[in-house]
Formats: sequence, C-alpha cells, structure tokens
Amino acid sequence: MGDATPRGRALTHRHAQAGASAQRARIAAARVVTYDAQDRTPDQRAAMLEGIGLTRIIWDWREEHALRFDAEMDALERHGIDVAGLWCPMPLAEPDGPDADAALGIVDPQVRIQVAELARRGMRPDLWTCVEFGQEGSPARLAPRIQRARVLRVANHLEPLATLAREHDMCVLLTNHLGWFGEPGNQVDVIDALADRGLTNVGIAYQFQHGHDHAARFDAVLDTMLPHLAAIALSGMDADAIQTGRKILPWGAGRLDRKLAHLLMASGWEGQIAVQGHSADDAEARLLDSLEGIEWMLDRWRGVRHARPVPRIATPAWPAPAGVPGPYMGMSLMSRRLRRRLVDEGRMAPTAARVRTAPPEPAPITLPPAAVPVTPPAELPARGKRGRRAGLTAVPTLPTPATAASAGSAPSVPSAPEVPAASAPAPGTATPPRRSRGGAAGAMAAIHAAREEIDHASTPRRRKDDRGSIFDVPRRGKAPQEPAAASALSDRTLDGPAAGEPAYQPSGTTDSGQLPMRIAHRDVTLEAPDPYTGAIHALLTHLESVGFRGAPRSFGWDGEGRHLVEWVDGTRCDHPEAPADALDPVRVGAFMREMHDALATFEPPADAQWFEGLPGPGGDLVIHQDIAPSNLVIAGDGRLVAIDWDAAAPGTRLWDIAHAIHAIAPLHGEGFDLPSQAARLAGFADGYGLTEDQREELLPLLALRSERMYEYLAQMRATGQSPWLELWERGVGAVWEADAKWIRDHEPQWRDALLGDITAA
Repeated sequence: MGDATPRGRALTHRHAQAGASAQRARIAAARVVTYDAQDRTPDQRAAMLEGIGLTRIIWDWREEHALRFDAEMDALERHGIDVAGLWCPMPLAEPDGPDADAALGIVDPQVRIQVAELARRGMRPDLWTCVEFGQEGSPARLAPRIQRARVLRVANHLEPLATLAREHDMCVLLTNHLGWFGEPGNQVDVIDALADRGLTNVGIAYQFQHGHDHAARFDAVLDTMLPHLAAIALSGMDADAIQTGRKILPWGAGRLDRKLAHLLMASGWEGQIAVQGHSADDAEARLLDSLEGIEWMLDRWRGVRHARPVPRIATPAWPAPAGVPGPYMGMSLMSRRLRRRLVDEGRMAPTAARVRTAPPEPAPITLPPAAVPVTPPAELPARGKRGRRAGLTAVPTLPTPATAASAGSAPSVPSAPEVPAASAPAPGTATPPRRSRGGAAGAMAAIHAAREEIDHASTPRRRKDDRGSIFDVPRRGKAPQEPAAASALSDRTLDGPAAGEPAYQPSGTTDSGQLPMRIAHRDVTLEAPDPYTGAIHALLTHLESVGFRGAPRSFGWDGEGRHLVEWVDGTRCDHPEAPADALDPVRVGAFMREMHDALATFEPPADAQWFEGLPGPGGDLVIHQDIAPSNLVIAGDGRLVAIDWDAAAPGTRLWDIAHAIHAIAPLHGEGFDLPSQAARLAGFADGYGLTEDQREELLPLLALRSERMYEYLAQMRATGQSPWLELWERGVGAVWEADAKWIRDHEPQWRDALLGDITAA
C-alpha cells in the first residue's frame, strides 16, 4: 500500500518490519487481564502467555490492576512479554447531557502514570482508546453541520491524549465500540481533524466483536479505514450473531471468518493482530482457540488440508460486571455453567424456559417434561482516503498470499466435514478473492443429500417420482413420512438410522424423543445454525405477516443458537401416498405466483446473508430456489407448503420457475414422453399466469438452471473434499450436464408449448 499524502510519508511507525509472519510471537493477547475466569496473578498471566508462545499483550485494566501496575510490568518483563498496547478509555458525555463538558479532554491520571512508566522501561505501546460505548446497529446519519460539530468535539477531547502519546513516541489507536464513534468513517474524520493540528500519530484498532453490523459490507468498511488501520482484534463472526447470541467467538469458529480473512489478505494490509480472551472463561483456552484458528486458515491458504480445529470453548460465556448477571455491552446471554453456578450460590433465581427471539415475543411455550431447556431471550436492539498515515504500519501477522507459506501448522483435530470456501488468490497476485458459491454451512442441505447419494448403491440417475435437486434430503423438520420406494436417496438419515427405518421421525418426536416442542399451538423443530438463519427468519416472518400460508413459521432461536421453525405436518408431494393431483402443474404454478407476490414486498435486513451457490441473472426479489416435489408438502388442510428455505437468495421469478419446472414437468430425457412434458410445462406457465414476454424470457433459463447445478458441483468437486469428489466420480455432475444439453436440444418443443397457442392467436 502506498502513502497518499506527504504527511503520511513523513514518519515511520516502530512496528514497520519486513515481511508478513504467522509466528505467535508477533500476535498480541488482548482482554486477558480483566476477563480471565482463572483470576491469575501477574506472574501466572505472564507465564501463561509465554507458555503458549505469545510475547505481546494489549494491557487492559481496572482499578485493582492499576494499583499493582509495577508488579504487572515486572512480571511481563521477566517473561519477555512486550506491552504492545495499553487500554486508555476516554468516555465522552453526549453534548446535550448534564455536565457534558466536565470531562472534555481530561486524560485519566492512571493513564498518565502508566504511559510515563512504560516509556521509562523502554516500551512504546499504542494507546487504544474509545469515547463511546454504544448500542448494536448502524447509528443514524447526522446532518453535515451536526457531523462537523461532533467531529470537532471528539477531536478536542482526544487531542491531549494524542499529544501525550507523541511526547513519548507512541500512537493513539481509535477502537470501535458501537455507536457513532464505532463507525470507521467517523473515526477517519476525527483522525483527519487531529492531523490538521499536526497530530499524525492517530490510527485505528478495529475490533471484530463490535463490528457485526459491518460484516455484510466489510469490504467497503475496510477500504475506508485501511490507510489508518494499525491493528485488528480478531473475534469469530457469524452473520446472525446478535440474534443468536454468538457474539464473541474464537477466531476460525465463525462462519464469516475465512471470507473476512480473504478480504484482509487481498487488501495487502499488514498490521498488528490481536487474539482475545474477551469472555468469562479461561483466557488460555480462549487464546489457544483463536491461535489455532489462525494457523488452520494459514494452512488452508498454503494448500495443507486438515480438519478445522475444535474450539475448547465453542460458546464463550458473556462477562458481567463484578460477576453479577445482567446486561453487559447490550447482551444478557451467559453460559449455562455460569448461570448454574450463580443459581446454586443463590445469586440469581432459576429462570423459566423461554425461546430466544426478536420482538414481538411469541405466544407462551409449553415444553414436554423432557424437553431441552432454552435460555431467556436477550434484549435485541433495533436494527437499525487511501494512503497510510504516519506511524501506522504495524507488525504483520495475517499474511498476504505471497507470504502465507511461512505459516505454522495447526494440529489436526477431528471435526465435522467442511465445505471449503473459494480458494485464495495465487501467490504474488493482487486478484481479489473469489466469493464462495455455496459457503461451508450454507450448502448443508447439499452436503446431506450428497452423503446420501454416496451411501446409495444405485446409479445417480433419478427416476420419475423422485427427481429433484442435489438439495433434496430427508431432514428433521420436514413432513413426517416413509421414504418413497423408488427414491434414489439413501434409506438412512444423516445421523444414520438402520436401513429400513423411516427417513422421517413421526410428528412430536425426534431421534432424541424430545422435540419438536410446542409454540403457539404449533409443532416446532430445531435446525442447526448457519450463516443464513437470521435472513431466513426475517423472510419467513414477513411471509406470515402478509398472510401467506404456504411457508412454515419461524420462531427465532433457542439458547444454543438453533433456528426454531414450524414443523409442517402433512404428506410430501413426492411420496407414494400423496394425492394424485399433488403435483398438478397448474396448481403448483398458481402456488408459486402467490408465493412470489408475497415475497415481492419483502425488504431483507441490511446485513442479510444468503446462499450464493447458484447465481442467476438478476435479483429483484428473494426466491426459494429449490421448489421441487421433495420440498412441497400437502398440509392436513389441503394447502401446499414450501419447506426447506435454506437455499433462498436474491433472484428473479423466472429463475425460481426454471428450477421448479425442471422438477415438475419434469425436464429430462429418461422415462417421460415429450408431449406430456410439454403439456405440463404449458400448464405450469398458465397456472402462474406468465405473460408472453415472460415466457420468451423463460426459455433460455430452462437449460441455464441445470448448467448452474453442474457448475456448482464442478466447483465443489475441485476442492478435493468429500463428498463432492465422490459425487463427481459417480456421475452426478454428468446428470445435470446431460439435462442441460437435453433441454437445449428440445427447445423448439418448449417454445411451442409456451408460445404456440399465443403466437397462433
């Protein structure tokens, strides 16, 4: 990265060193002083850091730690730990509040003492500061005049700290903690205001755990702060972390982590990486989880394949002030272990089981006696210049592609099979990373189906009554039924019941005998969390709000982050006992028209994440993407219900229709006659009410949709991972490729079916 301004070229930060490195010695530990559940002494903490290979710390403190500051620093020096950062909070009251200017520009006396002592010891840490502790969600835009006044006020407040840092050859790093000051664009405005006063030693230390609202637009956020970005505190990121309570995770355990890391790599950024013990858990275990997550990613970039590390603490406990339960940083979720201990000690009352969901609250819940307990809901808030500055090029730890080969290897720990994201750019190139076309968790339905295809002894060609997409799979939460006798899917579920057992559990039970539970007089099933549950919850809630009864209801999440979705009782349309007219193309077409009309008014959340494996031309509304006999249920009252919305994504009506027609007509050349297929195609179009122009536009999409299925399988096969390699070798990819060719070869028949009567008229 070049420097854009003369001021940016004037100085060089002490951290600027050659090359990127993945050595633990260059990674800093953060949030390990005040949050460690082990309550280590200064010497124990320093020895712990040395023992796991870390030689840097971002030192955070409370009053009790400040009182023993010399002992803390002595212990760190004995164990060779450098203070790379010092926490220097500068809270600033709102300008219209009482005593708004009482603390303006005042640097905590403890900070002055600590800075002077560190300088005496020859250390020059960055001073990490924050002026605001805000709420989740994007802050409202301010009018230009108010924005300028806010920037000036914050710059006036921080000027004494920046001056103090400059006197000791140190830098001030602005950290995000939500609210107005948590927006990097506003921080850059403050940095520019201070630079205009000659203070060019101010940059940014970005904290992922307070950046969930930025995740969907991180590339733009990164571009804004990149010239000033000196450090990043890593935390595992999920798109729906705020809704599910998975806000502070080990790095590598979040579903967005690899995507964010690829964006950092492609940007060429090299700065100070920090791993955090930011939870009420053992800090050593927390740090090791994130370190091994980094090392696993580096191995993946080097082409070394091994299992993703299993976190020691998969769901960290939320810290609470003085060990007292309650909201902290806008959240109230705590670990079951901590909750149980506080209940046992009589410091909090046991809580009744409730479902974690966004307001409004669902109707009261009645759980069966053996039901899995769920935690109470957290209070969810409303959603609400290139070129480096002087002194802000820090120690590289996340490598660029050209230097990733220096990474160490993480131990191989057994874990669930993973679908890799897109590979990194070739070494030495500046090509931005390709986005995954079906991320690791987003393709779970495809993974399940793929495994069942492998288990089955027959050929991959599906027959008349069970043809569908690679997403088709018996899953807990679908309508209960026996598998179709002629199905090409396995007679075993993912969890592996013995051959001959039902592929579906009867309504009211699961393999554990505990679920589904009841909410608002409806059966509910639990679905494992994935990156899309937040978006799907919003979508299903919208469909319910507009009166569409052809989709299951969503009830939010339980305490484990699992999505609570209505269990639809009925008969799947590909089941032998389904009514004779279950797949009547006119009826299915009319159903999809009603569904699309309901979806047309849906406004997705700003941070919504969708399945990306099957991109189509255009995207004017969010569509189901997998309407097939296996995903249509005839409910007890006779209505059609579309289930399994996992592959939902922005698309067009015609893109959704193209896949549905492939399965409903069906459009493949085995076991069917062209006249009946063409008639069913025409019936579907009539039922939907397609116009002449829409029919014309649909024709090329019929083959293209099958081609995209082939391309998706080819891409996943190229990862070398199971089950994709086995699926490819069994010819499943060839099935979709052959279908696409067959559809193109018979386009005159489809054209005549769709447009013949219209053009003749």
